[in-house]
Parts: sequence; C-alpha cells; structure tokens
Amino acid sequence: MDAIADLGARLCGFTVEHPEPVRLAGLLRRWSIDRPPTVSDGAELRYRAKIETPGGLRELT
Repeated sequence: MDAIADLGARLCGFTVEHPEPVRLAGLLRRWSIDRPPTVSDGAELRYRAKIETPGGLRELT
C-alpha cells in the first residue's frame, strides 16, 4: 500500500445486502473478518460502499 498515491479518498462504510443476512453475518464472524461490512436484508446480493472524496461523499453500488 505504500506505493499507492494518497488521493484523499477514504472508505466510510461498506454494506452487503443478502437474502440470508443472518447466515452471512455468521460466516463473517466465523472467518474473523477485521471490520466486517454491515449486513442487511435484500432481495439479492448487493454491495454498497460509501467513500469520502475531495469532491464529497460518493456511493458505489
């Protein structure tokens, strides 16, 4: 990571929507994920990242 230029972007949040959120959250706990994403109920698998940039907050889905 030292070789990557710091352009001022910071990950503020990461969410995963899944039809079986309890099951997915259990897997993440068992895998001992450091700072796991927030898991919520959703009709299908979907990722959502909130990133603070010099131009303001952006959301990637």
